[in-house]
Amino acid sequence: MGSGILAIWMDCAAEGEADFNEWYHREHFPERVGVPGFLKGVRYRAVEADRGYFTWYRTEEVGVLASKAYRDRLNDPTEWTERVMHVFRNTIRSAMTVEGEAGEASVGAWAAVLRADEELGAVDLEALAGAEGALSAMRWHLDMAATGSPTAEASIRGPDTQAARAVLVQASTEGAARRAAEALAGQGEVGVYALMAVLASEDLGG
Repeated sequence: MGSGILAIWMDCAAEGEADFNEWYHREHFPERVGVPGFLKGVRYRAVEADRGYFTWYRTEEVGVLASKAYRDRLNDPTEWTERVMHVFRNTIRSAMTVEGEAGEASVGAWAAVLRADEELGAVDLEALAGAEGALSAMRWHLDMAATGSPTAEASIRGPDTQAARAVLVQASTEGAARRAAEALAGQGEVGVYALMAVLASEDLGG
């Protein structure tokens, strides 16, 4: 699996939420995952979190997120993208590198996500991934250079902020995700999320 991650936490204005979700699944997801070097995208909705949506993409390496192919997409938004960018709220967008992972399953129906603005203390990924109902755990750190300079899309939706560190625990049950969230509490902002969609690059039509 690749070592690059694009992690996005965000809210959406209520009046544009239906259009936002249609856009995400019908246009945005396949467009992003179709960029060379992107491996898959995973999208969640909040169950108990400070942001309504959480999405992460895995790439071959973090440099993909600074590549010309990807930057060209960000600087040439479609009409639908331009419309939807106006309903983005409270966006946190970070290009990150995987610094550790444990477990086998790549995607779970539920997730606990820790987001921190500074260095994390000890996080036992093996224990998190090995807990009852848990599937896998990953730890990420910010790559500010790959997060990049302003783009056409960013100019429409407004400034993003960044997370310095993150931990993702994927689980097969809501209870397992909540237990993982409890284990991660105290190191930053922790949320529990439910899976909405997964798209891998090999699933895209020719």
